[in-house]
Amino acid sequence: MASETKRPENPSSDEEKTEVSSAGKSRFALLRGKTMQYWLAFLLISTLVIHGIGWAYYKTSNAHAPIEYSPEIGVGNFQFTADKTAGGRIAGAEFSLYITALEGLDRVARIRLTSHKYRVQEEIESLLRQTHSGDFDDPALNDLKRQIRERIDQALGNRVVSDVIVANLKIIASNNKEPAATADTASSPPWLEKSSSYVSQQGGN
Repeated sequence: MASETKRPENPSSDEEKTEVSSAGKSRFALLRGKTMQYWLAFLLISTLVIHGIGWAYYKTSNAHAPIEYSPEIGVGNFQFTADKTAGGRIAGAEFSLYITALEGLDRVARIRLTSHKYRVQEEIESLLRQTHSGDFDDPALNDLKRQIRERIDQALGNRVVSDVIVANLKIIASNNKEPAATADTASSPPWLEKSSSYVSQQGGN
């Protein structure tokens, strides 16, 4: 019987295989970790890029949106209070005032109205203090509009107003039923009445 030859076990070979296997697993784990990091970075960058594109589109859309332009320029809201002794049928009025500029002077008018805002308001309020209730009897307010246009041009230092627009006009009726005092019906001052009575007494004596 032939004797069986046993090969001696090589423990170093098993250890090398174990080390190789462990090293392979370590490299795989490292590669997988780096791959996850790359994917997370890619997702983050993609999200930022998408948000950036959306924001740019939003700004571009708003920039090219049509802007409504109105040739009417707002001046302000004003009130008129009539003189109670005038005896007119109108006690007061409230209205909003707008203007349009002469052709080619719209930008100039807007700039000057902004820089001379309070001066224009002062001129109009001064005019309204001198206005009579009869100026509001005209449905078109032609004379009042003409005076307002002249005052605004004067305040702006140049003729720029083309038209005056009175909007939201509210007329306040007067409760005064007595007629206005005239030169014939007005009562005489006290000193004139005393003089008259004195003269009549002298004539009687």
